[in-house]
Amino acid sequence: MKANPLLRDKIRGESKIRGELRKLNKQELLALAVAASLFLASLEYLLPKPVPFFRFGLSNIVLLVLLRKIKGTDMYLVLLFRVVATGVIHGTIASYVFLFSLSGSVTSLSVVLLVSKIFKKEISLLGLSVVGAGVSNSVQILCSVFFVFGRTSIVIAPYLLFLGLCSGLIVGILATYYTNHSLFLSEFCRRYRELSNANRPMQKERTAV
Repeated sequence: MKANPLLRDKIRGESKIRGELRKLNKQELLALAVAASLFLASLEYLLPKPVPFFRFGLSNIVLLVLLRKIKGTDMYLVLLFRVVATGVIHGTIASYVFLFSLSGSVTSLSVVLLVSKIFKKEISLLGLSVVGAGVSNSVQILCSVFFVFGRTSIVIAPYLLFLGLCSGLIVGILATYYTNHSLFLSEFCRRYRELSNANRPMQKERTAV
């Protein structure tokens, strides 16, 4: 009986991906996540913005698919490197755009991690994506009111929140699909766990000393 060619190609693909990822250490894995997030963040700048300082949040797909799979501290590292690098590349690091991006992103990730920890598997990636989008947009509106445009920003608040809900749904759907179908993601997480588990004995030895 001949082997299924699709199954054979899948096994071959898994082996190839696993072989390439085995060459990477933990820092290089996180750098790969930052690079993917930066690529998606750059795509956002090509999309028209219906209202000022609105972001579609495509780069958050990376954080969503890694949620519950890598440590929270590592997720913050990926987020901060992406926000700072995006600000440098697009020349917004000295502007209010960087302030909005940093404050909205950090607060959003903090709330998503907290909600994920409390509700665990009772809430899906889609739900977490919507929560994150709502928090991010709410923080950006508050920053706009208190630091940049004043109370006039409240005028566009309903539109921004509605668009944030829509983008959160789209990002959540994309993240869910990628999580369920990506061979690369499963091998990435496997390699991350291997490296994390390998570091635990070393940490125990240092603590004992």
